[in-house]
Amino acid sequence: MLQIINLFDKINKFRLMNSTLVRLAAIFFKLVIGVVIIILLILFFSNRFQTMLSNSGFVVIIASILGATVGGVITYIINTRTILLSNHMKSSIVNKKVIYEPLFMEYKNILEKLKESNDTLYFSYDANFRTIGSTPYEVWKRIENDTRIYQIPEFYRKECQKVNEKVNKYCSFKDNIQTKTFEIFVLLLNEKGYKIEGNVYGIQSLINVNDLLIGKNNLLKEKIAGVPIVDEKDKEFIISNFEFKLRESKVIDLFNLAKVELINSLEEAIHTTEAIIVRISNEFERKNNIY
Repeated sequence: MLQIINLFDKINKFRLMNSTLVRLAAIFFKLVIGVVIIILLILFFSNRFQTMLSNSGFVVIIASILGATVGGVITYIINTRTILLSNHMKSSIVNKKVIYEPLFMEYKNILEKLKESNDTLYFSYDANFRTIGSTPYEVWKRIENDTRIYQIPEFYRKECQKVNEKVNKYCSFKDNIQTKTFEIFVLLLNEKGYKIEGNVYGIQSLINVNDLLIGKNNLLKEKIAGVPIVDEKDKEFIISNFEFKLRESKVIDLFNLAKVELINSLEEAIHTTEAIIVRISNEFERKNNIY
């Protein structure tokens, strides 16, 4: 069942990325089917029609019935299709404004920051609680919690959920660096007979992940409340062993891998979002004057 769902998602994404090709193929297929049906009908009824057409009264009745039936069916199909297409056009244009364009801008902003700077990102998930220096990751959180989530194609929803998973993984592995750093620091202090004297949360909050990513450690280079005064000889031992144990823990390698995964996921989502926006603009927005 999961394989079938994934296949449908791939088909829907292919239709989005190759909408012109799919539309031409559908028209060609319909023409071929129509021609085949007409030929079969002609072959099947040709002998009977020759007999029936000799009766002029019968021809008039059949022509009237067929004309009324075909005309009614065509009118109904055209009216129904017009109403459905109009509603679809309007909803697609609205979705472009309130779903796809905001997501596109937010994803691009995150991607640019990840690529342009080696510093770690601190995400804000709510504009009301945004802090200085944080990177907004708020649009998808809002969409998840309102009715817009039901207006998104399943394959695109999965791409956005994948980005969300990679953001969470990125943040989790970044926090792991802080946690592991503190654990190693306490372990090495204990080996030399020192103990943390309170202020555990404060010490952890002062661990600078950006410094650790480039090989810097300021824990024993600055006076921090709760950190004992360490002899120079012991300090040298702790610093040299700290760098080795941190590399051995692989937490930085795992974080860098999570960053690459997030970048790849964002690039894929941006490509798909842009394709949706372009399709809505070309197929619907230019044909409608509501905006």
